[in-house]
Amino acid sequence: MSYEEAYAPGFEDMERRVPNITRIKALTGWVPTRNLETIIKDLVEYLKN
Repeated sequence: MSYEEAYAPGFEDMERRVPNITRIKALTGWVPTRNLETIIKDLVEYLKN
């Protein structure tokens, strides 16, 4: 599916996304148990096998 098919004319996606978990922490008290670097390393190892 092309970008044009997926999104209506005039749709503009943001150029840069900056994830922020402040709100979910405040609302639920949730905190991550693994950092992004560890997640990426684990994913690479998983995909190798």
